[in-house]
Amino acid sequence: MNPQGILLVNKPKGITSFKALAPIKRNFGVKVGHTGTLDRFAEGLLVVLIGSMTRMNPMFTGFDKSYEAVITFGKETDTLDPEGKVIKEGEIPCYEEIKMLLPTFIGESDQTPPQFSAVHVGGKRAYKSALAGEEVVIPPRRINIKDIRLLSWDSPELKISVDCSKGTYIRSLARDIAYKLGTCGHVTQLKRTSVGQFDIKDSTLPEELSFEHIVTPWDIFDILGGISKITIDSTYIKSILCGSLPRDRWILSKQIKENSTLCGVFTIDNELLGVCVCTIDSGDISYDSYKFVVAAGNR
Repeated sequence: MNPQGILLVNKPKGITSFKALAPIKRNFGVKVGHTGTLDRFAEGLLVVLIGSMTRMNPMFTGFDKSYEAVITFGKETDTLDPEGKVIKEGEIPCYEEIKMLLPTFIGESDQTPPQFSAVHVGGKRAYKSALAGEEVVIPPRRINIKDIRLLSWDSPELKISVDCSKGTYIRSLARDIAYKLGTCGHVTQLKRTSVGQFDIKDSTLPEELSFEHIVTPWDIFDILGGISKITIDSTYIKSILCGSLPRDRWILSKQIKENSTLCGVFTIDNELLGVCVCTIDSGDISYDSYKFVVAAGNR
């Protein structure tokens, strides 16, 4: 059976997310996929899917994320990070103004991603157009800042922590905070501290990862919570992989979560075969459709 699950990777600053995956591909010998990149200057948690779990990428990319960031006021770069060239200069705001402003960013709002970002505009990555000197008009997107906290102020550097929805750019948030203060700024340090229920404290540097660090699908569903699990008699694995929904007589055991809308279908060896959309009614479970068929490519 091929390795299957996720790795919690602590990406160092100074390398791309793609480069951070290189030792994983080399040492594990399986397909890998991350659930959200980090810029080269940034560090922190990458949730990496391995093996057949890459089929479940959409389930993980929607998770909320948390960051710690340092915003340096008085200068704005074209990339809104320390790797760009300075294009604006301004005054340094005072602490009281910053303290009063930050809570106003909590909640839903429309945010325009940076010019240097991986957003597709006209069928092309925005950063590629920006590098070519082309004008890029990126439409705003709806985001949700769940919380923002002031950690420290050492003028001109402001350190904050941010809990936010997917699609939020901390570089854009820094730009917008500075503009609201009547000045300019950019992110000089950025660290992702969590993705959904996964925390950086449980992560490992790329070159130190081993098979023991794999979080299995069985354990992943426990960590995420709210997902039921059933174990299928091996006689019926082929039927499952051909698209048949589970039947009661096929099931060896089950763990039902009353409020769940998803159910993982496992072999007796805890290999994930697929994920069903399900309905729970007074402890009984019915299977409506497959959301993901995971293991078909391995057999």
